This record gives sequence, C-alpha cells and structure tokens, in this order.
Amino acid sequence: MKVLIDFAPGPRLDRYVGTRLRKNLKGALELSGTNWVESMFAEPDIVHYLSPEDEGKANEAHQEGAKVVVSALYSEADQVTRFLSRGNDGFPLLKGKAERLLEGADLVLVPSEKCVSILREAGLNNPSVQVLTPGVNLARFDVHSDIEKSIFRRYFRLEPEIPYCLSSGSLEDEKRIAILSELASALPSLNFYYLGVPRKGPANHRYLKRKNKKTPRNLVISDIVEDDVYRSGVFGALAYLSFASNDSDEMMALEAMAAKTTVLALGTPNWSNALLEGKGHRLLKDLDGLQKAISSLSRGRGSKTIIEGYREAKARSLEELGTGLLALYRGLLYPGRKETR
Repeated sequence: MKVLIDFAPGPRLDRYVGTRLRKNLKGALELSGTNWVESMFAEPDIVHYLSPEDEGKANEAHQEGAKVVVSALYSEADQVTRFLSRGNDGFPLLKGKAERLLEGADLVLVPSEKCVSILREAGLNNPSVQVLTPGVNLARFDVHSDIEKSIFRRYFRLEPEIPYCLSSGSLEDEKRIAILSELASALPSLNFYYLGVPRKGPANHRYLKRKNKKTPRNLVISDIVEDDVYRSGVFGALAYLSFASNDSDEMMALEAMAAKTTVLALGTPNWSNALLEGKGHRLLKDLDGLQKAISSLSRGRGSKTIIEGYREAKARSLEELGTGLLALYRGLLYPGRKETR
C-alpha cells in the first residue's frame, strides 16, 4: 500500500495547525510500517487531503484510480484547512470547494462525533464519515532540558516568576478574546497568551498591535509562533485553556496533556466523546468557575489532572493513530476483507 499525504500550503503558511496534522499523519504511517510517497508520480493507492483547496487534485487522483481520503474540521482556525464559513444566521456552512471535495471523497475523517453532526447539518450527504483522533507525538514532548523549556519565556520576555495560561485559535474569534480579556482583568498577577491564526496570510505587526491595544496588558495576542517556541510554551503554562465552539482544538489539548500541563475547558469543547468522558481535564460551566480554577492552580491548589491527562494522550499516540489509519485505508482498498494480526 502506498499513501500520499497531500498538503503543501507554502512556506509562509506552513507552521499552522494543518502542518502539525500532516506531520502526525506521516509519523503515524511510518510507525505502522506503511509507505508514504511524495507525489502522484509514485502512483499511490490512497491520496489523503487536508485542505478544500485541493478539490481539483482530488478529482485527478480519482481519475488515476486512487482512493481519496479527506481530513476535515481538525483545524478550522487554520486558513488553509478551513472547511466552514458562517451564514447570515451564524450557523456553519460548507464552502463550495469544501462541499465538492467532501461529497466526492471515498472517506471523510473528522476529530469528533460533534463534527459529524456539524457536517450533516451543513448539508453533507456522503455516508462515509468516520471519527479518528488527530493523534499526538509523545516523543515531541519528552523534553528534559530547562533551556528548551525556557524558550517561550525568553521569546516573550516574561519573567520566570510570572505564571501564565496558554490558548490558541482564530484571531477573528472576538468572543474568545473577550473571555480571555475578562480573565486577564480578574487575575492581574497572571499572564495570558492567545496564539492565533489570521483569516488570510500571516498576521503583521500593525494588525497585532491594534488587537493588543484593546486588551489588558497581561493578555498577549500573537500570531502562531515557531514549533520550538510553542512546545516550550505548552511545557511552561499553568494551564492550557479550551473553549466550546465549532472549532476543534483536540490536537492542542492532547499536546498539553502529553506535556503534563493542566487542561481547563469552558463549556464543552469540540472533542471526541471518548476524550470528553475521560478524566484528563476539567470542564467548567461558566467564566466564574474557570477563573476560580485558574486562581487555585496559581496558588498550588486544585486538581491538576496531569497524570490522567498523560494517559489520555498516550491512548492517542501516533502508534494508535497509525493503527486506526491503516485499518481504514485497508477497508477502502479491500472491502469485505477481515483484518488479521
């Protein structure tokens, strides 16, 4: 079996969440002993796409006899892998290219059961939709160097004694930024960092300056940082903060769990049911509850859930992702054949 993971957003955009998903998929294939190839010239059996911009490529892959798999709604904050837009009523809609790509796919993968419902409500009729974890590269967070762990603080010039919370998403998500602003105002002894993705292109300095002028001084809104800085930030954070929305940040939550960092969620985030039902995080019903949880953590109190969180991450390692991918790929190529081990 030969598989092509086709995702090339270009050098300026090749550091957002879609890129991390591509790395996870390729790493999972390597660990499962499955060959991945770099172009259609290698005549892949399966071509796996992450972006609605690849609708034309998917049509060509079908003409070449390959099966087409699409990962959707794993990284809606990433401008290249965004499948949904918003209607006038605020409900999610599938973009034209996204709808055509998903309807024509042999298999659509999504990160959660809620995402299946979102696609159905947006009008998707393709019956072949499966839930599959985005996976987490545990080795990437097996870091013991204090120098590596301090990169984030040095990058943002943050003093070692100041605790901080980390979150990520779209820079256009004003509701999420407003919630973080309230938290920052209520907890002035802590810093908050929101690493976001703009709607088009990398965020420039002027754009970010305007955003930061409207928020408390202890809330920093930034474009997504380079991988080593982000990883360091996850390690050093008091907590990773997640929020209920149509976007799924399950990959980032799993990375925080892999780094043994507390994960706090306001409302019910768009994660898989299995992860939501686990004990590796805390779900808070309202902003007051989230504020109290963060305050308790900053005083060394409260349930950190880090041991259970690591177990959740381990259960969704790249090895586990590879096993799931391989089974789904084989199901496409050899329908009706029973899996043997």
